Amino acid sequence: MKLIKKRKIKLKELPKGRLFKYGNTIGVKSEYRSESGAIEAFIIGSGEMFWGGTSKASKQRELEVIELELMDDPDINWDEVARGREERVLEQITCWYRFDKHTQSYKFNHWDYGWGLGMKPTAIIEGVQEEWKSSKWLKGECYFDEEEKKVIQVD
Repeated sequence: MKLIKKRKIKLKELPKGRLFKYGNTIGVKSEYRSESGAIEAFIIGSGEMFWGGTSKASKQRELEVIELELMDDPDINWDEVARGREERVLEQITCWYRFDKHTQSYKFNHWDYGWGLGMKPTAIIEGVQEEWKSSKWLKGECYFDEEEKKVIQVD
């Protein structure tokens, strides 16, 4: 399995049952809340309740965590995983596809870290901003495999 970093999100907005990362801690959010209103999220490995260094429920709920997802990978050697020798981390990225007037199709242009919230990418190279603003764009959910140094497109 591959561990995928999906997006930054507040703990209170993270769907129940999801894995998350906060600093070097990996946890899971439950559907329950404590009497004080704290989200009952637990640290993987110790089973302790996750507080993220806070002492108040209101602060704990507002912590920004990274949502994680497990993805099956047929190329993984499960014997190596069992021995703790293989670990894969994928970073969620946004793939941008620009409309090509000549071929009348969208072609891959570039990717950005994280999930782009806008409908068009922001050009950082001077001279292309106006051209990009007038172009048609599609964005897609993709992942970057740090180990393999390749982009994995999700259909």
